[in-house]
Amino acid sequence: MNRHNKKSKPVRRKKPSAKEENPPKEMYSQSANQLKAYRAKLSSRIERRDRIARIKDEIRRGTYETPEKLKVAVERLLAELIKS
Repeated sequence: MNRHNKKSKPVRRKKPSAKEENPPKEMYSQSANQLKAYRAKLSSRIERRDRIARIKDEIRRGTYETPEKLKVAVERLLAELIKS
């Protein structure tokens, strides 16, 4: 008997249940929250990168340290020394 002469029966696949077809809403909200967290993290990384680049550029040009910034730094240092 030749294998190729046999007629094969179609494979019947089990119909997915309603639960399988429609994932729970919690999955969507969890995915949405994960996406929001990822975007926020990415945004903060980009902002940090840009800020660091700006500060490095200001240091190179000699414009980073201003009298106002030095005054604030000295005041904070004195406050820490008095507190100790």
